[in-house]
Amino acid sequence: MEMISLGNGSNELLELIARVFVCKETDEVIFSQYAFVVYPLVTQALGATAKVAPAKDFGHDLNAMLELINDNTKLIFVANPNNPTGTLVSDDDIYNFLIKVPSHIPVVLDQAYFEYLNVNQILNNEYENLYIVVSSLFF
Repeated sequence: MEMISLGNGSNELLELIARVFVCKETDEVIFSQYAFVVYPLVTQALGATAKVAPAKDFGHDLNAMLELINDNTKLIFVANPNNPTGTLVSDDDIYNFLIKVPSHIPVVLDQAYFEYLNVNQILNNEYENLYIVVSSLFF
């Protein structure tokens, strides 16, 4: 229970997480080209530097994101499935990415649209630097 936070939609949670880790103008936030519009907005609002990895077939190029990591990296956003392109990164690719990200750099796995995934595609949190954001639809 102590590992669950609630918010007024995923945008609020994404911003709150960023406010915890991004504090200075020299801080950098990594996300993919064609990623969710909130990532650059939050980065800009906090006065940090956006490091945008080029997309691969309109989806995330996790290797390109890894190459952008440096001493100023304070946060990485990965939307899966990606909004707005609808692309999906496999669980294996996500796990291989997380293994390579230094453990002191938080990774936000934004699964706000998890309802479009199979249950097996929702990752469990077995990494201390992984923050999973999901939202629910109410009918």
